[in-house]
Amino acid sequence: RRGGPRKESSHLLAAFSTFGQDADAPRDDAAPGGKRGRMVSTGRPRRKPDYRIERLEEELLLFHPSSEQVFYCNETASLIWGLCDGERTEQEIVDLLVMAYPESAAALPKDVEATLIQFHEHGAIEYV
Repeated sequence: RRGGPRKESSHLLAAFSTFGQDADAPRDDAAPGGKRGRMVSTGRPRRKPDYRIERLEEELLLFHPSSEQVFYCNETASLIWGLCDGERTEQEIVDLLVMAYPESAAALPKDVEATLIQFHEHGAIEYV
């Protein structure tokens, strides 16, 4: 990938847009124990198979057909999504991105954490 993650990578929370539902509505499966916020990432994030992916250039649109919810992800969030395979830990995802984009090393741990929280709160990933 050319030039690494874009400058907006430190603002991944703004990279998500939802349509069709209230993005702030609480979800029963928001985080382990039903709590929102910082999750204990002892498991390995895995994409849920019922989410569909549409790629537009280097951007990624995630959606779940039955919820009518759509998530727009910037380049960095789409890279993180691709690494959520149930095999890698959060730290391993960070390490891979830091190796690929050393100029963004300082911001990547927070970016990965924030993105995984968003994916999990919206039901797009699970921890295995």
